[in-house]
Amino acid sequence: MKKRNIQIALALVLTLVFTCAAYASVNQVQKTLHYNNIKITLDGKDITPTNSEPFIIDGSTYLPVRAVSEALGLDVQWDGATNTVVLSSTPKQEVTETVDKDGATAESILLELKTSGLPITDVLVFDEVTDVNELLGRPHQYIGKADFQDNRVAREEYDNYPTGGTIEVFSSKEDCAARCKYLQSLADGSLGAFGVNQYIYKADYALFRVSYDLLPSQAAEYEKMFHQIADGIKGAKSAVSGYLE
Repeated sequence: MKKRNIQIALALVLTLVFTCAAYASVNQVQKTLHYNNIKITLDGKDITPTNSEPFIIDGSTYLPVRAVSEALGLDVQWDGATNTVVLSSTPKQEVTETVDKDGATAESILLELKTSGLPITDVLVFDEVTDVNELLGRPHQYIGKADFQDNRVAREEYDNYPTGGTIEVFSSKEDCAARCKYLQSLADGSLGAFGVNQYIYKADYALFRVSYDLLPSQAAEYEKMFHQIADGIKGAKSAVSGYLE
């Protein structure tokens, strides 16, 4: 993009901060905006605003608050009555109990995680036909599986499968433990593309994996909520396959 200079009138809140008090006034001033194809990245990943782009005024760079905040997992609201941008952090730590503790499914656990405030978007539930590992329903394997998308994780270019993580549920504690041990044996960086590049968390009847593209602190949010939901589960069952809202 060619460098553009645009003269516009901006309504700026000029806040004068003194030692004992702060005063604010609103004025219109003429400023020159410099657009110079400024890029934004978060942990090495591009953030692409849809309705606006960064610009420079008097040597300071201004970023679109919604695009940046949502990339950081924050909720953004506008309070027109007070001219305030309202940011709130997620996840919310309150959980609405919707999982059947005697027969939880992969989808019900993910939906409850989403309800808790975690940034889960697409949920893809597999069956014995669509499971790419061809393990679902096999002896001593998981009986339910679903992948999900976290809005902070980029999708793979070669397919449209969710890449945020995976949950598998089992009919017995022993099968769950055996599957966890196997996956942990693959969590070796030297294996490259053949390894499991995910954080792995286990409950008695459910195994939860989250992409290494998330920061450890972000993965810890999932770990906390997963255990809050899944540690009380006494059994699991399969579910209808397909994408969920």
